[in-house]
Amino acid sequence: MILDELGNINALIVWYSGIADWGWLLTDTIMVASFNPKLGAVTFLSIPRDLFVEYDTGFKWRLNGVYRTKYLATEWDEDAAAKALAAKVADVTWLEVPYYMLIDFEWFVTFIDELGGVDVDIREPIYDPYYPGPNNSYQIFQIAGGEQYLSGDTALKYARSRQTTSDFSRTLRQQQIIKAVIKKVVWKVGTLQLNSLQDLYSTFEQMMVTNVSMKQMLGILPKVEALEFFFSFVYTADCDLRYLDLTEPGCVLRHADRASFWWAAVVIPEWASYGNLNYYKKTQDFAFWVTHHQEFLMEAADIGVFNGIDKQAARNAGYNVNGVASQLALDLKIRWFNVIDIDNTEEFYDKTTLFLPGYGWYPATVDMLKSFVDIAEIRIDETWEFGSGGVSLILWQDYLNKL
Repeated sequence: MILDELGNINALIVWYSGIADWGWLLTDTIMVASFNPKLGAVTFLSIPRDLFVEYDTGFKWRLNGVYRTKYLATEWDEDAAAKALAAKVADVTWLEVPYYMLIDFEWFVTFIDELGGVDVDIREPIYDPYYPGPNNSYQIFQIAGGEQYLSGDTALKYARSRQTTSDFSRTLRQQQIIKAVIKKVVWKVGTLQLNSLQDLYSTFEQMMVTNVSMKQMLGILPKVEALEFFFSFVYTADCDLRYLDLTEPGCVLRHADRASFWWAAVVIPEWASYGNLNYYKKTQDFAFWVTHHQEFLMEAADIGVFNGIDKQAARNAGYNVNGVASQLALDLKIRWFNVIDIDNTEEFYDKTTLFLPGYGWYPATVDMLKSFVDIAEIRIDETWEFGSGGVSLILWQDYLNKL
Protein backbone atom coordinates (compact mmCIF):
# COMPACT_ATOMS: atom_id res chain seq x y z
CA MET A 1 0.00 0.00 0.00
CA ILE A 2 1.05 3.62 -0.48
CA LEU A 3 2.75 5.15 2.59
CA ASP A 4 3.13 8.87 3.18
CA GLU A 5 6.53 10.49 3.76
CA LEU A 6 6.61 9.37 7.41
CA GLY A 7 5.29 5.86 6.91
CA ASN A 8 1.55 6.26 7.61
CA ILE A 9 -1.30 4.90 5.50
CA ASN A 10 -4.00 7.55 5.05
CA ALA A 11 -7.56 6.92 3.89
CA LEU A 12 -10.63 9.10 3.41
CA ILE A 13 -13.77 7.71 5.09
CA VAL A 14 -17.07 9.25 4.05
CA TRP A 15 -20.77 8.64 4.70
CA TYR A 16 -23.19 10.24 2.30
CA SER A 17 -26.90 10.44 1.59
CA GLY A 18 -28.17 8.18 -1.19
CA ILE A 19 -30.32 9.19 -4.12
CA ALA A 20 -33.48 8.35 -2.15
CA ASP A 21 -32.58 11.03 0.43
CA TRP A 22 -33.48 14.72 -0.03
CA GLY A 23 -29.80 15.61 0.47
CA TRP A 24 -28.62 13.00 -2.02
CA LEU A 25 -24.87 12.60 -2.50
CA LEU A 26 -24.03 15.24 0.08
CA THR A 27 -21.20 13.92 2.24
CA ASP A 28 -22.50 14.20 5.78
CA THR A 29 -19.43 12.65 7.45
CA ILE A 30 -15.87 13.32 6.27
CA MET A 31 -12.81 12.01 8.10
CA VAL A 32 -9.24 10.92 7.50
CA ALA A 33 -7.92 7.77 9.15
CA SER A 34 -4.12 7.79 9.48
CA PHE A 35 -2.66 4.38 10.38
CA ASN A 36 0.87 4.00 11.74
CA PRO A 37 1.83 0.33 11.18
CA LYS A 38 4.96 0.55 13.36
CA LEU A 39 3.13 1.83 16.44
CA GLY A 40 -0.13 -0.01 15.90
CA ALA A 41 -1.94 3.33 16.20
CA VAL A 42 -4.57 5.12 14.15
CA THR A 43 -5.66 8.74 14.33
CA PHE A 44 -9.12 9.78 13.14
CA LEU A 45 -9.49 13.41 12.12
CA SER A 46 -12.98 14.67 11.22
CA ILE A 47 -13.54 17.67 8.95
CA PRO A 48 -16.81 19.64 9.24
CA ARG A 49 -19.12 19.24 6.26
CA ASP A 50 -19.87 23.00 6.51
CA LEU A 51 -16.27 24.04 5.84
CA PHE A 52 -16.47 26.66 3.08
CA VAL A 53 -14.05 25.74 0.29
CA GLU A 54 -13.22 26.51 -3.31
CA TYR A 55 -14.00 23.67 -5.75
CA ASP A 56 -11.66 22.75 -8.61
CA THR A 57 -14.04 24.61 -10.95
CA GLY A 58 -13.63 27.85 -8.98
CA PHE A 59 -17.11 27.54 -7.49
CA LYS A 60 -17.23 28.17 -3.72
CA TRP A 61 -19.51 26.35 -1.32
CA ARG A 62 -19.52 23.81 1.52
CA LEU A 63 -17.14 20.86 1.52
CA ASN A 64 -20.03 18.40 1.61
CA GLY A 65 -21.00 19.34 -1.97
CA VAL A 66 -17.66 18.57 -3.64
CA TYR A 67 -18.46 14.90 -4.29
CA ARG A 68 -21.91 15.54 -5.75
CA THR A 69 -20.73 18.43 -7.95
CA LYS A 70 -17.92 16.36 -9.49
CA TYR A 71 -20.17 13.29 -9.81
CA LEU A 72 -22.69 15.24 -11.89
CA ALA A 73 -20.04 17.11 -13.90
CA THR A 74 -18.37 13.84 -14.95
CA GLU A 75 -21.61 12.03 -15.80
CA TRP A 76 -21.69 9.86 -12.68
CA ASP A 77 -18.01 8.98 -12.41
CA GLU A 78 -17.72 7.82 -8.78
CA ASP A 79 -13.93 7.51 -8.88
CA ALA A 80 -13.46 11.04 -10.21
CA ALA A 81 -15.89 12.41 -7.61
CA ALA A 82 -14.16 10.57 -4.75
CA LYS A 83 -10.73 11.75 -5.91
CA ALA A 84 -11.96 15.35 -6.11
CA LEU A 85 -13.12 15.19 -2.49
CA ALA A 86 -9.88 13.48 -1.41
CA ALA A 87 -7.87 16.20 -3.16
CA LYS A 88 -9.73 18.96 -1.33
CA VAL A 89 -9.27 17.13 2.00
CA ALA A 90 -5.56 16.88 1.17
CA ASP A 91 -5.49 20.67 0.66
CA VAL A 92 -7.05 21.25 4.08
CA THR A 93 -4.89 18.74 5.96
CA TRP A 94 -1.73 18.58 3.84
CA LEU A 95 -1.89 14.79 4.17
CA GLU A 96 -1.42 12.40 1.27
CA VAL A 97 -4.80 10.63 0.95
CA PRO A 98 -4.46 7.96 -1.76
CA TYR A 99 -7.33 5.74 -0.57
CA TYR A 100 -11.02 6.35 -0.07
CA MET A 101 -14.08 4.51 1.22
CA LEU A 102 -17.51 6.10 0.76
CA ILE A 103 -20.70 4.48 1.96
CA ASP A 104 -24.35 5.36 1.51
CA PHE A 105 -26.26 5.66 4.81
CA GLU A 106 -28.74 2.99 3.70
CA TRP A 107 -25.94 0.57 2.87
CA PHE A 108 -24.21 1.52 6.11
CA VAL A 109 -27.18 0.09 8.05
CA THR A 110 -27.09 -3.09 5.95
CA PHE A 111 -23.32 -3.48 6.35
CA ILE A 112 -23.43 -3.26 10.14
CA ASP A 113 -26.30 -5.76 10.24
CA GLU A 114 -24.26 -8.06 7.97
CA LEU A 115 -21.46 -7.86 10.55
CA GLY A 116 -23.91 -8.83 13.29
CA GLY A 117 -24.06 -5.38 14.89
CA VAL A 118 -21.37 -3.58 16.88
CA ASP A 119 -20.63 -2.93 20.55
CA VAL A 120 -20.09 0.70 21.55
CA ASP A 121 -19.43 2.39 24.90
CA ILE A 122 -22.02 5.21 25.00
CA ARG A 123 -20.31 7.98 26.95
CA GLU A 124 -23.31 10.28 27.25
CA PRO A 125 -27.01 9.31 27.11
CA ILE A 126 -28.94 10.89 24.23
CA TYR A 127 -32.55 12.00 24.08
CA ASP A 128 -33.34 13.53 20.70
CA PRO A 129 -37.05 14.21 19.97
CA TYR A 130 -36.17 15.82 16.63
CA TYR A 131 -34.49 12.96 14.77
CA PRO A 132 -35.69 13.09 11.12
CA GLY A 133 -38.49 10.66 10.30
CA PRO A 134 -40.38 9.82 7.10
CA ASN A 135 -42.25 12.51 5.14
CA ASN A 136 -40.56 15.45 6.89
CA SER A 137 -41.66 14.21 10.31
CA TYR A 138 -39.73 13.77 13.55
CA GLN A 139 -39.17 10.71 15.70
CA ILE A 140 -37.67 10.23 19.14
CA PHE A 141 -34.22 8.72 19.38
CA GLN A 142 -32.86 7.90 22.81
CA ILE A 143 -30.11 5.70 24.10
CA ALA A 144 -28.75 5.06 27.58
CA GLY A 145 -25.12 5.39 28.59
CA GLY A 146 -22.72 2.49 29.02
CA GLU A 147 -21.74 -0.48 26.88
CA GLN A 148 -24.45 -1.08 24.26
CA TYR A 149 -25.03 -3.45 21.38
CA LEU A 150 -26.10 -1.45 18.31
CA SER A 151 -27.91 -2.73 15.24
CA GLY A 152 -27.31 -0.95 11.95
CA ASP A 153 -30.35 1.31 12.34
CA THR A 154 -29.47 2.29 15.93
CA ALA A 155 -25.81 2.85 15.00
CA LEU A 156 -26.87 5.22 12.21
CA LYS A 157 -29.12 7.21 14.53
CA TYR A 158 -26.40 7.36 17.18
CA ALA A 159 -23.97 8.69 14.57
CA ARG A 160 -26.34 11.22 12.97
CA SER A 161 -28.31 12.62 15.94
CA ARG A 162 -27.47 16.31 16.17
CA GLN A 163 -30.32 18.48 17.47
CA THR A 164 -29.61 17.96 21.18
CA THR A 165 -25.81 17.63 20.99
CA SER A 166 -22.98 19.59 19.39
CA ASP A 167 -21.34 18.85 16.06
CA PHE A 168 -18.15 18.21 18.03
CA SER A 169 -19.88 15.46 20.03
CA ARG A 170 -21.51 14.05 16.92
CA THR A 171 -18.25 13.67 15.02
CA LEU A 172 -16.64 11.87 17.95
CA ARG A 173 -19.61 9.48 17.99
CA GLN A 174 -19.15 8.83 14.29
CA GLN A 175 -15.52 7.96 14.94
CA GLN A 176 -16.64 5.58 17.69
CA ILE A 177 -18.80 3.72 15.20
CA ILE A 178 -15.94 3.48 12.70
CA LYS A 179 -13.65 2.05 15.39
CA ALA A 180 -16.28 -0.51 16.38
CA VAL A 181 -16.76 -1.53 12.74
CA ILE A 182 -13.00 -1.96 12.23
CA LYS A 183 -12.75 -4.21 15.28
CA LYS A 184 -15.74 -6.25 14.17
CA VAL A 185 -14.41 -6.66 10.62
CA VAL A 186 -11.02 -7.80 11.93
CA TRP A 187 -12.71 -10.33 14.21
CA LYS A 188 -15.04 -11.60 11.48
CA VAL A 189 -12.25 -11.96 8.92
CA GLY A 190 -10.27 -14.04 11.40
CA THR A 191 -13.10 -16.58 11.56
CA LEU A 192 -13.66 -16.98 7.78
CA GLN A 193 -12.13 -19.17 5.09
CA LEU A 194 -10.84 -17.70 1.82
CA ASN A 195 -14.04 -18.26 -0.18
CA SER A 196 -16.06 -16.64 2.61
CA LEU A 197 -13.61 -13.73 2.65
CA GLN A 198 -14.21 -13.24 -1.06
CA ASP A 199 -17.95 -13.18 -0.42
CA LEU A 200 -17.47 -10.63 2.38
CA TYR A 201 -15.35 -8.41 0.14
CA SER A 202 -17.91 -8.70 -2.66
CA THR A 203 -20.61 -7.49 -0.23
CA PHE A 204 -18.25 -4.77 1.01
CA GLU A 205 -17.55 -3.61 -2.55
CA GLN A 206 -21.26 -3.44 -3.40
CA MET A 207 -21.94 -1.28 -0.38
CA MET A 208 -19.04 1.13 -0.81
CA VAL A 209 -17.33 3.30 -3.37
CA THR A 210 -13.69 2.42 -2.75
CA ASN A 211 -10.33 2.04 -4.46
CA VAL A 212 -9.02 -0.42 -1.86
CA SER A 213 -8.64 -3.85 -3.47
CA MET A 214 -9.23 -7.17 -1.72
CA LYS A 215 -5.50 -7.91 -1.95
CA GLN A 216 -4.66 -4.61 -0.25
CA MET A 217 -7.30 -5.17 2.41
CA LEU A 218 -6.06 -8.68 3.23
CA GLY A 219 -2.49 -7.41 3.23
CA ILE A 220 -3.17 -4.75 5.85
CA LEU A 221 -5.46 -6.80 8.10
CA PRO A 222 -2.65 -8.55 10.04
CA LYS A 223 -1.30 -5.10 10.97
CA VAL A 224 -4.74 -3.80 11.84
CA GLU A 225 -5.26 -6.78 14.16
CA ALA A 226 -2.38 -5.45 16.28
CA LEU A 227 -4.02 -2.03 16.71
CA GLU A 228 -3.66 -0.87 20.30
CA PHE A 229 -4.25 2.88 20.11
CA PHE A 230 -7.11 4.91 18.64
CA PHE A 231 -6.98 8.70 18.76
CA SER A 232 -9.93 10.94 17.87
CA PHE A 233 -9.76 14.57 16.77
CA VAL A 234 -12.13 17.05 15.20
CA TYR A 235 -11.66 20.38 13.49
CA THR A 236 -14.10 22.63 15.31
CA ALA A 237 -15.20 26.21 15.81
CA ASP A 238 -17.49 25.29 18.72
CA CYS A 239 -15.29 26.44 21.57
CA ASP A 240 -14.38 29.61 23.42
CA LEU A 241 -10.75 30.58 22.97
CA ARG A 242 -10.84 32.76 26.09
CA TYR A 243 -11.25 29.93 28.59
CA LEU A 244 -9.23 26.73 28.98
CA ASP A 245 -12.20 24.60 30.05
CA LEU A 246 -14.25 25.68 27.02
CA THR A 247 -11.51 25.20 24.45
CA GLU A 248 -11.12 21.98 22.47
CA PRO A 249 -8.13 20.56 20.56
CA GLY A 250 -8.53 21.34 16.87
CA CYS A 251 -10.36 24.64 17.43
CA VAL A 252 -8.72 26.20 14.36
CA LEU A 253 -11.93 27.21 12.58
CA ARG A 254 -14.43 30.01 13.12
CA HIS A 255 -18.05 30.61 12.23
CA ALA A 256 -18.14 32.94 9.26
CA ASP A 257 -20.11 36.16 9.07
CA ARG A 258 -23.26 35.03 7.28
CA ALA A 259 -23.69 38.34 5.47
CA SER A 260 -20.48 37.62 3.53
CA PHE A 261 -21.52 34.07 2.62
CA TRP A 262 -25.05 34.43 1.23
CA TRP A 263 -26.44 34.05 4.76
CA ALA A 264 -25.30 30.43 4.85
CA ALA A 265 -24.08 28.81 8.07
CA VAL A 266 -20.47 27.92 7.25
CA VAL A 267 -17.10 27.68 8.97
CA ILE A 268 -13.76 28.88 7.64
CA PRO A 269 -10.17 28.60 8.92
CA GLU A 270 -8.94 31.11 11.48
CA TRP A 271 -7.53 34.19 9.73
CA ALA A 272 -9.14 33.19 6.45
CA SER A 273 -11.47 35.50 4.56
CA TYR A 274 -13.77 35.20 1.58
CA GLY A 275 -10.94 36.38 -0.63
CA ASN A 276 -8.45 33.98 0.96
CA LEU A 277 -10.34 30.79 1.79
CA ASN A 278 -7.25 28.66 1.24
CA TYR A 279 -5.46 29.82 4.36
CA TYR A 280 -4.97 26.30 5.70
CA LYS A 281 -1.77 26.65 7.73
CA LYS A 282 -3.49 26.06 11.09
CA THR A 283 -5.54 23.12 9.82
CA GLN A 284 -2.48 21.61 8.13
CA ASP A 285 -0.27 21.98 11.21
CA PHE A 286 -2.88 20.36 13.42
CA ALA A 287 -3.38 17.44 11.03
CA PHE A 288 0.35 16.81 10.74
CA TRP A 289 1.03 16.76 14.46
CA VAL A 290 -1.88 14.51 15.49
CA THR A 291 -1.22 12.00 12.71
CA HIS A 292 2.59 11.92 12.84
CA HIS A 293 3.33 12.38 16.54
CA GLN A 294 1.32 9.52 17.96
CA GLU A 295 4.08 8.67 20.45
CA PHE A 296 3.22 11.93 22.17
CA LEU A 297 -0.48 11.04 22.18
CA MET A 298 0.34 7.63 23.66
CA GLU A 299 2.11 9.26 26.62
CA ALA A 300 -1.07 11.24 27.45
CA ALA A 301 0.78 13.48 29.90
CA ASP A 302 -1.13 15.98 32.04
CA ILE A 303 0.42 19.42 31.67
CA GLY A 304 0.41 22.50 33.86
CA VAL A 305 1.53 25.97 32.75
CA PHE A 306 2.73 28.33 35.48
CA ASN A 307 3.81 31.95 35.54
CA GLY A 308 7.09 32.28 37.44
CA ILE A 309 7.89 35.77 36.16
CA ASP A 310 8.77 38.59 38.53
CA LYS A 311 6.01 40.99 37.46
CA GLN A 312 7.70 44.14 38.77
CA ALA A 313 10.97 43.31 37.04
CA ALA A 314 9.07 42.53 33.86
CA ARG A 315 7.21 45.86 33.99
CA ASN A 316 10.49 47.69 34.56
CA ALA A 317 11.76 46.03 31.39
CA GLY A 318 8.64 47.10 29.48
CA TYR A 319 6.74 43.79 29.47
CA ASN A 320 3.11 43.11 30.31
CA VAL A 321 2.90 39.66 31.92
CA ASN A 322 -0.84 39.53 32.55
CA GLY A 323 -2.35 36.43 30.98
CA VAL A 324 0.94 35.10 29.61
CA ALA A 325 0.51 31.61 31.09
CA SER A 326 -3.17 31.52 30.16
CA GLN A 327 -2.49 32.40 26.53
CA LEU A 328 0.24 29.79 26.20
CA ALA A 329 -2.00 27.18 27.84
CA LEU A 330 -4.79 27.93 25.36
CA ASP A 331 -2.39 27.75 22.41
CA LEU A 332 -1.11 24.38 23.61
CA LYS A 333 -4.56 22.94 24.23
CA ILE A 334 -5.79 23.97 20.78
CA ARG A 335 -2.86 22.03 19.37
CA TRP A 336 -3.67 18.80 21.30
CA PHE A 337 -1.72 19.14 24.63
CA ASN A 338 -3.69 17.94 27.68
CA VAL A 339 -3.36 21.17 29.70
CA ILE A 340 -5.28 20.82 32.96
CA ASP A 341 -3.89 23.61 35.14
CA ILE A 342 -2.83 27.27 34.91
CA ASP A 343 -1.50 29.25 37.88
CA ASN A 344 1.14 31.58 39.27
CA THR A 345 4.09 30.23 41.26
CA GLU A 346 4.87 31.48 44.75
CA GLU A 347 8.53 32.00 43.86
CA PHE A 348 10.22 33.53 40.85
CA TYR A 349 12.40 31.45 38.53
CA ASP A 350 15.56 32.60 36.81
CA LYS A 351 14.82 30.74 33.55
CA THR A 352 12.03 28.85 31.84
CA THR A 353 12.01 25.41 33.42
CA LEU A 354 10.23 22.12 32.80
CA PHE A 355 9.56 19.97 35.86
CA LEU A 356 9.03 16.24 35.35
CA PRO A 357 7.67 13.96 38.08
CA GLY A 358 10.23 11.66 39.63
CA TYR A 359 8.21 8.55 38.78
CA GLY A 360 7.79 9.22 35.06
CA TRP A 361 9.51 10.40 31.93
CA TYR A 362 7.76 11.79 28.87
CA PRO A 363 10.35 12.09 26.07
CA ALA A 364 7.86 12.65 23.23
CA THR A 365 5.96 15.26 25.26
CA VAL A 366 9.19 17.07 26.10
CA ASP A 367 10.23 17.14 22.44
CA MET A 368 6.82 18.47 21.44
CA LEU A 369 6.89 21.23 24.06
CA LYS A 370 10.33 22.26 22.82
CA SER A 371 8.72 22.93 19.44
CA PHE A 372 6.70 25.74 21.03
CA VAL A 373 8.74 26.98 23.98
CA ASP A 374 12.48 27.53 24.45
CA ILE A 375 13.02 25.48 27.62
CA ALA A 376 16.26 26.47 29.36
CA GLU A 377 16.29 23.67 31.95
CA ILE A 378 14.61 20.32 32.60
CA ARG A 379 14.37 19.03 36.17
CA ILE A 380 13.18 15.75 37.57
CA ASP A 381 11.78 16.60 40.98
CA GLU A 382 9.78 14.25 43.20
CA THR A 383 8.90 17.10 45.56
CA TRP A 384 7.18 19.28 42.95
CA GLU A 385 3.46 19.30 43.67
CA PHE A 386 1.18 19.58 40.67
CA GLY A 387 -2.29 18.12 41.06
CA SER A 388 -1.94 14.35 40.95
CA GLY A 389 1.32 14.55 39.04
CA GLY A 390 2.31 15.55 35.52
CA VAL A 391 4.54 17.82 33.46
CA SER A 392 4.89 21.40 34.71
CA LEU A 393 6.16 24.27 32.59
CA ILE A 394 7.37 27.33 34.53
CA LEU A 395 7.73 30.53 32.51
CA TRP A 396 10.30 33.21 33.29
CA GLN A 397 11.32 36.47 31.66
CA ASP A 398 13.40 34.75 28.97
CA TYR A 399 10.07 33.45 27.61
CA LEU A 400 8.92 37.06 27.16
CA ASN A 401 12.09 37.91 25.27
CA LYS A 402 11.12 35.44 22.56
CA LEU A 403 7.49 36.55 22.12
